[in-house]
Amino acid sequence: MDGSPDRGIVSAARPDDELTFPLSAAQLSLLVAQQLRPEIPVSIAQYVDVDGPLDIELLTAASKQTGREIGSGYLRLVEVDGVARQWLDLDMDDSLDVVDLRAESDPESAAREWMRKEHTAAIDPFTDRLVRLAVLVLRDDHYYWYSRIHHVALDGFGAMSMMNRTAEIYTAAVRDLPVPPAVTAPLQSLVKAEADYLGSSRWERDRDYWNTKMADKPGGTSLASSTAPSQAWSRLRSATVPTELRSSLERLAVAHDVTTSSVVIGALAAYLARATGTRDVVLSLPVSGRTTKAARRSGGMMSNVVPIRASVDPHFAVGDLLHEVKIELTGALRHQKYRHEDLRRDLNAGDHSIADGRGFHGPLINLMLFHSGITLGDAHGELNVISTGPIEDLSVNVYQTSAAEEIQIDFAANPDLYTNEDITRHHRRFLEFLELFCAAESGTRLMDIDPDAAGKWIAEVQHARNVEYWSSTLSNPAEDLGLPVVAGSGRTSTPLEIEADLCRRLETMATTMNTSLFVLFQSAMAGLLRRVGSADEVSIGVSVRGYGASNPDDFVSMFANQLVLRSTVSNTMTLNDLVGAVDTVAIEAFEHADILLSSVTAALGDGRWVETGPLFRAMVCFEEPLDAHPRFPGLMVGAPIGSDLATVPELFVSLAIPTGEHAEFDQPISGVLDWLGTKEQAEDLADRYLRILTAMVGAPHSALGSVDLLRPDARQALVPPVLPITPVRTLSDILSDRIRATPEAIAVVAGSERVSYRELDRRSNQLARKLVEHGVQSESLVGIMLPKSVDMIVAAVAVVKAGGGYLPLDRAHPAERLAYVVEDAQPVCVISDSTFPNSAFPNSDVVVVGVDSDEYSGEGLETDECPRGHGADNLAYVIYTSGSTGRPKGVSVTHATVVRLFENTQVEFGFDGNDVWTMFHSFAFDFSVWEMWGALLHGGTLVLVDHEVSRDPDAFRALVAAEGVTVLNQTPSAFYQYIEADLRADSATRLRYVIFGGEALDLRRLGRWYDNHAGYDDHTESGPALVNMYGITETTVHVTHLEIDRASASAVTGSRIGDAIDGLRVYLLDEHLSPVPVGIAGEIYVAGGQLARGYLGRPDLTAGRFVADPFNAGGRRLYRSGDRARWIAPGQLEYLGRGDAQVKIRGFRIELGEIDSVILGAPGIDDAVTVVAPTPAGGALVTYVTASDAVDAEALRAHAAEAL
Repeated sequence: MDGSPDRGIVSAARPDDELTFPLSAAQLSLLVAQQLRPEIPVSIAQYVDVDGPLDIELLTAASKQTGREIGSGYLRLVEVDGVARQWLDLDMDDSLDVVDLRAESDPESAAREWMRKEHTAAIDPFTDRLVRLAVLVLRDDHYYWYSRIHHVALDGFGAMSMMNRTAEIYTAAVRDLPVPPAVTAPLQSLVKAEADYLGSSRWERDRDYWNTKMADKPGGTSLASSTAPSQAWSRLRSATVPTELRSSLERLAVAHDVTTSSVVIGALAAYLARATGTRDVVLSLPVSGRTTKAARRSGGMMSNVVPIRASVDPHFAVGDLLHEVKIELTGALRHQKYRHEDLRRDLNAGDHSIADGRGFHGPLINLMLFHSGITLGDAHGELNVISTGPIEDLSVNVYQTSAAEEIQIDFAANPDLYTNEDITRHHRRFLEFLELFCAAESGTRLMDIDPDAAGKWIAEVQHARNVEYWSSTLSNPAEDLGLPVVAGSGRTSTPLEIEADLCRRLETMATTMNTSLFVLFQSAMAGLLRRVGSADEVSIGVSVRGYGASNPDDFVSMFANQLVLRSTVSNTMTLNDLVGAVDTVAIEAFEHADILLSSVTAALGDGRWVETGPLFRAMVCFEEPLDAHPRFPGLMVGAPIGSDLATVPELFVSLAIPTGEHAEFDQPISGVLDWLGTKEQAEDLADRYLRILTAMVGAPHSALGSVDLLRPDARQALVPPVLPITPVRTLSDILSDRIRATPEAIAVVAGSERVSYRELDRRSNQLARKLVEHGVQSESLVGIMLPKSVDMIVAAVAVVKAGGGYLPLDRAHPAERLAYVVEDAQPVCVISDSTFPNSAFPNSDVVVVGVDSDEYSGEGLETDECPRGHGADNLAYVIYTSGSTGRPKGVSVTHATVVRLFENTQVEFGFDGNDVWTMFHSFAFDFSVWEMWGALLHGGTLVLVDHEVSRDPDAFRALVAAEGVTVLNQTPSAFYQYIEADLRADSATRLRYVIFGGEALDLRRLGRWYDNHAGYDDHTESGPALVNMYGITETTVHVTHLEIDRASASAVTGSRIGDAIDGLRVYLLDEHLSPVPVGIAGEIYVAGGQLARGYLGRPDLTAGRFVADPFNAGGRRLYRSGDRARWIAPGQLEYLGRGDAQVKIRGFRIELGEIDSVILGAPGIDDAVTVVAPTPAGGALVTYVTASDAVDAEALRAHAAEAL
């Protein structure tokens, strides 16, 4: 054979199911571990270094006989009905591979490299050989007898038993002696024995023992400063223990009546305690799990790993520690059969406190203090362990060589956790410590063993821990506070005074909670920043002294060392929990305080800044030194001095707290709040800080978000009383007035077709009669599926005249969506034309009424034939919007809300019969309600913009000029393109208003419009007023109004939306339905007479969005929008975006979850996430998918188009 290892693929033979038997719990856990990390083989590997003659054919025969005796050599895994099972395949390839390396220049190195590659290569336990045997020929009479065994088939103890039995059979054959009888148990019996154990009282006793022992979930002890997944290979350091040290070890063991294993474990525990600074050391001890003679000579996987927990107090004597280890070992061995994966599950080891990312317990200490020599006929062999499995953290292997029965100690370390220097240093230091430990007298205290080295080690460890802690904590800049800083306002200060009674109550609270005043003041600041800002993680700077000094000369200056408290704060946490969270963060920071911040940030980058931002954005300090925390006597907090604070943070609070042994709070505490903002904002922040402090002592179990931060006058301004809702007429009644007043005026323009109000009345009456004949009455829904045309307007008017509500159906929408809407809304009929077939709705028996059929000419509906009892509170239309579950939802809107929309905006706009409106948008988009009824209810003209013109900015601009349009309604993304067309156009327009809606407006992009219409500034021309309006389908199109000019467009950042239109009220509320102060983000709630009825057929969804008004009695409702905004000033709202997964693009409200739901329905798609990507046209939807196979993007796009 050549020198390249292969996997030894087994045959594809499959046994009869009755020949298979189940896996043991131990095997199953290992199989799962292998499948989770298929690239890391869960295997053991070893070799016997053979000197002397070796008959390879005879060794092969002996190996086969051993394999059949113990069974593991022929073990295979197979899946039966989705469950892994095992069987013995006696026909599988059982050859012993021979690798001839005699031609290599360095056969030993070549052999070690071959074995390294072989045992670290990935293994598929279902197809690859689980046991691999090989003989590597180095020279004549020098061989490496190698074995690699998957842990599912055999554990380490079994592997050594297998090699010893093979050697026994081989030697008997060489010497022509009878082979000793095998004393083994069949693998099936081992599985049964485990099942019997699991149902026994012994199992219960073992479980109780370990659950009690590990109840407080101690963390795994580690010399590493980080975490990493396990690895197949390790960084290895080996050394043979000197004879003198071995003698000392054995003498110490005899003196204390313990085993040499106990001494080694005790020394390792003491070393780990010293090197890590911990007193609670947990180690991992492999055990065989074989408690009978037959089990000890059998194959199978029976080994286990148990924790050895030692309390290592530096004041303990060596003898005390060894006695403790002896007791721990006795208990562990007595209860060794209880599986470590069961204990992990019992203790919920997903919690980092027990696993800590490094495996189950702590470093593995593998004790193999037995004779390792193996006789192979006339040759002698020495057993060498290559690997006991994947390396999680650190494996300490202690084994006995046959040569002079020496003891060797190896450190095998995870290469992702330890550098070569790390493992070399720890290996050397442990050997040095072991020598001193074994030479110590029985009563010697652990702290007195080489105390100089101990101090140095501890200092090094603590420094490394400090760097690791702060490197992790400060790896990113502090989150932006999200506070409304006014540009150019500079810094302002305001006095801050805390009443004496409040101070005394805070002092009592600190004592009760075993914390400090310092922590309470920091907690209040963290709570304030969370309430008034947008950051979930709050970073506050702290100035301390008292740590980091081995002598007084190490102090740079008083309070020179700055720390950072980074706390995750939620508005839902109670104030007590807030204090507890900040207290925990403070304790962790103080535990790692003995390092200058400059030392930490030097490792991160530029001294005081990480990447692009500061380490903290707020600070609460004290004019006189204050005790930091009762757990840290002598640690003080105070104020930064001189250059210790390179830049003043955004928010800075300084308090004069009385200190000293007899300090009392008999006077108010004075202080100052310094703020990067206006004087008014600083005063508001100071008041809110005091309100949180007061709530902490007055209502500690209330949620942070429930603390009232508003003064009474501010509350009244933010929650104005709602206006009375007055009765109104129906749309058809008002339209009839306009028809009678100006019957010959042009009502609708569609290309070359111009229809008067008289003609609109005639045609709509004729269609209304037919609708009544089809059963349309009050509250009936009628679908309208027509292209943008006069017929579409006629149909809408006819429906409301007949007493029904119209249901817009856009032909451009996917057929699947249209079918869903019709099925969900259950209209009485659908108005269409002859080009649209009845088969459009295969799952519905809805009647399709054709408007171009001769059958529907004739007499019109007379006034006395209108439905009785029909009024303004009846349904006018239903428009479907996006749904987060993939189901669009229908918004039911009444006549009254549409009429009030125009009543509420008449003062601002003054619309009349001279206005010409465009209907630019889809009939199924609620902006069209404003466009269509805005023209018709005021006796104006409605110009329909067909699809081709709406997509051509130049053609559309020409249409606006040609038709004398006065009211132009646009989504911002469409208007940005209109601006460019306007720059290219020569003709003048008659525009009075450009009204924005449907999506957020970027005011800065209006600059080119104003540049092209310079007459705005000097009043030489009267350009159209630009008005930004925020609105929602559920509140009947528009809610707010903001007129824009050049100055505001150039100066204002963010998306300003003004204030509520007449008749409506906008409240910004937090999650507790409390109004938020000026400058703080809240959710938009709308009150008034424009609220829709609710969602069609969705009472649950209606109840969740249309909620009771907590500020006004009488059954008033609020609409909860899901949008977020903040008051920049009274009457000035800034829109901040959606608070959920809903977005608006070019005016269309879209649930990202709906898109995800549809994409996930495509074949082969495992997961999907949709986001909005910025584009010049206003944003695009991009969906990222994961799939088991390659994805055809075009096919996926087509699949989405069918439903969306």
